[in-house]
Amino acid sequence: MTTRISTANYFSRNLSLMQDRQISLDRAQRELSTGKKIITPSDDPTGANTVIRLKKELDVSDRYLAAQDSATRFNNVAETQIESMTNTLYRTQELMTQAINGSMDGGALNAIGQEIAARSTEFIGQLNTKNAAGDYIFSGFQTNQVTYELDEFGFAIYQGDNGQRDLLIAPNSYVAANDPANSFVDNLESAYGYYQADSAKLSTGIVTDPVEYRTPAFPATTYQVQFNAAGTGYDILDLGLSGPNQLVQSVPNYVPGDDITVQGITFKTTASNPPAGGEVFNLEPQRSSEISEYRVTFTAPGQYQIEDLSLNKIVSGPNTFAMGDTIEWGGREFPSDPSAALPAAGTTFTFGAPSKNTQWVMDQAAKSTNIAGTNYNARATVAPLRSIDLNTPAGDLLPPNHPAYAAGTTGAMTLPVNTGTAEVLGGSIIYPDENTIGDYRMSFIDTNGSGVPDVVRMDQIDPVTKRLIPQPEGATFETNYTPNEKVVLGGVEFDIAGIPADGDTFEIDRPENSRRTEVMSVLLAEIDQGLITSGNVRSEIGARLNIVENLEQAQFNFREITQASLANIEEVDIYEAVNNLESSKLALQAAQQSFARIQNLSLFNYI
Repeated sequence: MTTRISTANYFSRNLSLMQDRQISLDRAQRELSTGKKIITPSDDPTGANTVIRLKKELDVSDRYLAAQDSATRFNNVAETQIESMTNTLYRTQELMTQAINGSMDGGALNAIGQEIAARSTEFIGQLNTKNAAGDYIFSGFQTNQVTYELDEFGFAIYQGDNGQRDLLIAPNSYVAANDPANSFVDNLESAYGYYQADSAKLSTGIVTDPVEYRTPAFPATTYQVQFNAAGTGYDILDLGLSGPNQLVQSVPNYVPGDDITVQGITFKTTASNPPAGGEVFNLEPQRSSEISEYRVTFTAPGQYQIEDLSLNKIVSGPNTFAMGDTIEWGGREFPSDPSAALPAAGTTFTFGAPSKNTQWVMDQAAKSTNIAGTNYNARATVAPLRSIDLNTPAGDLLPPNHPAYAAGTTGAMTLPVNTGTAEVLGGSIIYPDENTIGDYRMSFIDTNGSGVPDVVRMDQIDPVTKRLIPQPEGATFETNYTPNEKVVLGGVEFDIAGIPADGDTFEIDRPENSRRTEVMSVLLAEIDQGLITSGNVRSEIGARLNIVENLEQAQFNFREITQASLANIEEVDIYEAVNNLESSKLALQAAQQSFARIQNLSLFNYI
């Protein structure tokens, strides 16, 4: 049988063959140029779907790595600044320790105070650090707001919020990128904390004389300052006491800009915006705290409970009490007046656990270096001196041989005004071994009935209640008095100028060096807390950086495995691709040459 091939069929078959060879060559060239064996989804639908999934996983991994890089940068910047703050606090602590030395002279103390003030300014600068993007790193979410600003009294006030930005650095894994400064600057545990006034005319109140400090009585837990009509003096009241006992002290001769001191708590005023005549200010212990906040509720007459507002939990009670008892909780002690009425059921008051701001502590330490003096200081009783004693039994106000002696009573007693012209000067300690540092009351007493004092006596007093401390706990000294001669009592030498009247009294305040030591000791404990809180934050940052480092390595490992899987599915074997290219080229050339030779063949060549 003879097979006949038409010319058209011959050309069609050869053209199709060459096109197939050309397609194979194009495919080989594209695989070699792109390095991919799946160029379009139709090449391998299952493989193409896997490639898409793996690439999406790598994109997500890129975002995690970018977040991890951001978390590392943010935390490294914060850690560097907190390390600088810690160094500043260590230097401040060192200076304060030097300032406790009672023998330091004024020049040395002044130099120390200046450096502590400079360190305080440095500390605020560190808190107000910005990152490379111009954001304040310690302001919480308020990154465009300066972290701390000083009010007109020099107290640093936090301007940010409590926000902590979290970054997603791995599946279901978040890490903080910042720490709001109030979480480690405003929460120093303190023995006394601070007090708040209900007016911007008075500063925050801080304890400047620990030995005279007493919290206001419950349930009011409020001191009140009432200015006279002329604004030249004021009365201090404790609103938690019964009416006759509320007056704590009367202060005449107020000058705008003078400090107001209430039971060892000092509030600043300004000359530019002083209290006006008749103005009244309420002074309360801090009601909020970065540590804990509490509410005392009197559930029935003679019964109370304490709730931790941070935990929303009753932490004490019900407890029974009687007026005259003291409520103690969360670092606070609130006394009560035995003569006051029981609080009604439902009466409440809140308070915060005592805390301080680090800058406040540094600023107070700088100013406390001005407290200096080795002599006792005498103050004549030129205005009635109030004494509030809530203890049972109450102490005596005067010694038994004083002409105005009356047995001590709980509540208020008043020391009468001097009628003589005497001034007590000097106050040098000449016999240290005989001296007991403390506050005293000096009394001039007529013991022979002549009407002229012949004995001078000095009794140690409780600096809080202003009552005599009975022996043997309290020291008492007595000697004969001769006009125009020096007097030595308890190792201290005094000059008496003028003529004292029978019964005249003088408050003998302990040397200022002693008060500086007491204040600095309290402030040192608070600075120690500052080092603890900043150290805790550094530890937290270090833990975050470790987490980021571990998760970053995990991402690198994940990417390595995923990229290898992607390469196995998508990428071409380069040697196989080259071989395919050469084979396709040879096949195309053969097809082309074969067609060129065969197309010239014709039967007419053989006729």
